[in-house]
Amino acid sequence: MYRKRVEEIKNSELEKYDYIIDAVDNIESKIYMVKLAKKLSIPLLHGACGGWYGQVGWILPGCNLLEDIYQNKNHGLEQDLKNPSFTPSLVASIMVSEFVKMIKKSDVITTNELLLIDCYNNVIMKSHNKD
Repeated sequence: MYRKRVEEIKNSELEKYDYIIDAVDNIESKIYMVKLAKKLSIPLLHGACGGWYGQVGWILPGCNLLEDIYQNKNHGLEQDLKNPSFTPSLVASIMVSEFVKMIKKSDVITTNELLLIDCYNNVIMKSHNKD
């Protein structure tokens, strides 16, 4: 475990890992992690939330979905909507579920698309990536 910003960790220290899990709360670090995962050729498990909404999905090297979503944004939705206590825990739980499916090599992993979570309307649906 590291107790510093992800941007401060040497890439050589991360080469031994098979996955990157995005549990950061700012766009700059999220984009950095996407680029790092591409550079290391390993999957990134992405999670984000804002207000009653969240998103989760595996981003494989070569996919530009998150760069497309976050381009030209300097802050996330949570700055405007705030986060009720249940949204981050729900997103984290779904991330754990996706991680377990990945390590068990399930055929229903959410890759290069996102599970879009709407806690207010009790809806979870998949985005469809063009990559």
